[in-house]
Amino acid sequence: MQQSCKFAMVSLSCALVAACSLDEVEEAPPAGLERISAFEATMTRTSSPYTSNLAPNPQIELWITKESKALYDKISPTAQGSKVRLPQGALIVRAVYEGGQVKKLTVMGKGAPGSNPIVGDWWFAVTTPRGVPLEEGGQQLAGKLPQCVTCHDERGADDYLFGVTAAAHI
Repeated sequence: MQQSCKFAMVSLSCALVAACSLDEVEEAPPAGLERISAFEATMTRTSSPYTSNLAPNPQIELWITKESKALYDKISPTAQGSKVRLPQGALIVRAVYEGGQVKKLTVMGKGAPGSNPIVGDWWFAVTTPRGVPLEEGGQQLAGKLPQCVTCHDERGADDYLFGVTAAAHI
């Protein structure tokens, strides 16, 4: 089923979209996933908590690798065409809060050239707060997740990213 994410406010919103086929999920977690557990110590927060358009109940807070923040800040969730390209190794972590606690993380990482060309070589993951990939239908939610690809493929002019709404941007 094709999902539209034209009004998504953050780069990792697609992890909450209704499930698509998971037949393209990679068997092993992508390189870089091991850095997730220390995201608050090693990354820069780029948003205050805000409500996502795709999941209106939980609050979302976005973190990004320090060297990529200035580029990411140029991406608008409401206008396409920034032509921003984040470097290989860039990592974006979206902390999903429920009841004041981080319930899960949704993650994007920029892989090696050619690793996932349909969405600019980004890989995706949905993990516990400690960075352990969650499972759905016996498959780890890490790699070329179709439910994420389907949403992000509309944002090619912005390196397949959505940015952060101005009200939540810090």
